[in-house]
Amino acid sequence: MRRWFERRFSFIDLDALHDARLDDYRAGASVLRAADLQNRKTHEGHHNERSLAELMEAFRRERGRFVARLEAWDPQRLSLCALHPRLQQPMRLGDMLYFVAEHDDHHLAWMTELARRG
Repeated sequence: MRRWFERRFSFIDLDALHDARLDDYRAGASVLRAADLQNRKTHEGHHNERSLAELMEAFRRERGRFVARLEAWDPQRLSLCALHPRLQQPMRLGDMLYFVAEHDDHHLAWMTELARRG
């Protein structure tokens, strides 16, 4: 029944990657670091054993830290560019932030639909 938590809350585990990619942009890297496509952090996170309230609090905390870090950046940095390793496309920082928001929205919409179904 709650098995979908683990898969759908995998987006919480990606904040470390997003944070590391900010470091890549700041350092002027030509290629962003790759994601763990095996999702080890998600499997080790045991999200199914945590309450929805705990998971949402973890998401708010991690994302709040990420946003606070971004707010301290000069807006000119939004145009910094590096190659996304899986997509093999140049990605500006602003593009990465949009990509993150769309990915979050996908997960949140799916969780809302699953919760609606019961």
